[in-house]
Amino acid sequence: MPRHEYTLWLWLTEWMFGYRLAAFATVLLLAGCVSVSDPSPSTNGSVSLGDATDNAPALDTPAPVTFDLATEWLDPSVCKIEEYSEWRHERVSPGQKYTGNATAFPFNPTTLPFQGELHVAMVFIDWEDLSGTHEERDYYLEQAALFEDFYAMASENTLDVVIHPSEEWFTIPESYRGFVTEPEEEAQRGEAPKKQVFYDAAVAASDDAYDYADMDVVFFGIPTGPKVFANGLHEFNFDYNGFLSTDEGDIFDIAVAGDWFLNHHEDEPPWVYYVHEVGHMIGIQHLANEDDQTEDRMWIRNPMNGYDIMADQGGASRTLSAWLRWLPGWLSDHQIVCLEKDSLVKGSYRIQHVNAIEGNLEAVVVKLSERMALVVESRRFDPHLDRASPNDKDGVLVYTVDGTKSAAQGSQELLSPRDITQMIPEPMWRDQRELDAMFFPGDSVEYDGIRVEMTASDGGFDIVTLSPAN
Repeated sequence: MPRHEYTLWLWLTEWMFGYRLAAFATVLLLAGCVSVSDPSPSTNGSVSLGDATDNAPALDTPAPVTFDLATEWLDPSVCKIEEYSEWRHERVSPGQKYTGNATAFPFNPTTLPFQGELHVAMVFIDWEDLSGTHEERDYYLEQAALFEDFYAMASENTLDVVIHPSEEWFTIPESYRGFVTEPEEEAQRGEAPKKQVFYDAAVAASDDAYDYADMDVVFFGIPTGPKVFANGLHEFNFDYNGFLSTDEGDIFDIAVAGDWFLNHHEDEPPWVYYVHEVGHMIGIQHLANEDDQTEDRMWIRNPMNGYDIMADQGGASRTLSAWLRWLPGWLSDHQIVCLEKDSLVKGSYRIQHVNAIEGNLEAVVVKLSERMALVVESRRFDPHLDRASPNDKDGVLVYTVDGTKSAAQGSQELLSPRDITQMIPEPMWRDQRELDAMFFPGDSVEYDGIRVEMTASDGGFDIVTLSPAN
């Protein structure tokens, strides 16, 4: 059976005063080897040390390291832990049709498509005393394009967002001042009558000229000048207290970016708001823990803080974790390495960063129990989507998945090779900190009898080694 061998030269420089060890690696694929993304099992690999050149290295140069990558793992279905959470099972009301966004398998789709085409109306609404401009329309279209790009990337091109913009601004023949809302008036549950007042006025102004037929979601773009909506208005097809009654039918999936996003273009522009809320509309869960609003320990209140757009729209990493991509099938089974705690043996795996759209291996998932899993994935800074950060975003993330938790209960928790309770500086207007969770070459963590090491970096790939903990 073929072996997958990679020769790795590591130049190690120890930083003064206790800074972490940095490993710079170049991985060369030996001639005749097949791609490691080949899902067919062959043999488990091993790690051996040796000289890759005819001449011995200089005394101050470490000998090259040769990795044999494991190519045998379990059927991915083994690692599809099942969700059994209170909101999906114990608190389901009689006749309740939708039981919430899934935290574990099976995925729980809504009425909207999560594959194929998703049609989104972008309708521009202004007021008699607050007019929209061509520049503002262009700005919203730029935001919509980034929204499209995000879901093309996250879904591996299986979800095609199609934006249908209005050609003109439709004017509500009243003052905008009568529509101004504060956060408490924008609630998604309970009473929020001022939202419906705007929805009705916006439809009345636009319905004769704009065709809402076949629209799955509606975004309203408003002028970006004086404050109108504090945070923004949104509704989901399964959780709403307002809707659009158009000539073509009722629409329940709506998003209108407010000042929170319009006034903070660098940290949280409207497109990240669209991504987050549409994620819920199509079945992607909220990752923050909303059970206790008084909790100020970030690693409990938002245990994926800064590393997933479904946890924190203001985080520097504007992406989606591998687990959230696997649930709806955006990552296919052949892109997952599946292992089980009880049968785990030491092995190294080469995984591509999650934003790549090339069909390679992108995550290692270890089944810990029927309701718990450990996930290892690779990350790279994405200059097109991510916010610039002083912190290195090229490395590996390790986190747990708890299928006993519902959406918005913190079902995914980052692990750290250092101390997850020690926040690191991350300048953004919402907060000035994020979790210290990135793994770099040589970093490791032990959890529930499993040791995970970020062994080496290889361009857009990382090599991770998993083994039973000593």
